[in-house]
Amino acid sequence: MADLPKSFIIEAEDYTALEPRDDASNFVVVDTAHEIRAGDPDASHLSGASGGSYLEALPDTFTQVGEDTAGTFFRQPGAGCTLTYRVDFARAGRYVLWLRAYAGGGKDNSAFVGLGGAWNPVPVQVCGAPGWTWTSALRDEAASGICSETERAWLEVEAPGPHNVQVSLREDGFELDQLLLTLDHDLVPGP
Repeated sequence: MADLPKSFIIEAEDYTALEPRDDASNFVVVDTAHEIRAGDPDASHLSGASGGSYLEALPDTFTQVGEDTAGTFFRQPGAGCTLTYRVDFARAGRYVLWLRAYAGGGKDNSAFVGLGGAWNPVPVQVCGAPGWTWTSALRDEAASGICSETERAWLEVEAPGPHNVQVSLREDGFELDQLLLTLDHDLVPGP
């Protein structure tokens, strides 16, 4: 029997479906052809993005604490713009889910993840210095929303075969480059 891969990467822009919100921010492709983006207060982050493109939730209007967050901040998974990736899993198991996202600040650094409409109620949060980074850290609400040092995002795949992996917007301005799914719970992806 051939050795099946324990890990695989999905480019963010290779989604199967995008469910937009008419009254809120939506994911758009940022690449050299679409580098000028309406409603984006910060610069492009194409440098370092895999494959020369990434997704960003625009317009990015939630930039300061205390602002009106209607349409730009979602407390419930699946309430904001949602990306679906159809993944054919070779085997069942608990997959750790990593997101390669841009850490730009505390107002555009988290998203919800789920499998087949079953959402993890705790968002994945990007931590650290500005730049492209891999994260699987869950937001620690008990510690004022900082990144959990011990809890990772995961998806329980009950049976091999095709499943819908989903990413749902929590904050506008969120920038997503790649997803990594792995059965290797000790794996920490590099830059």
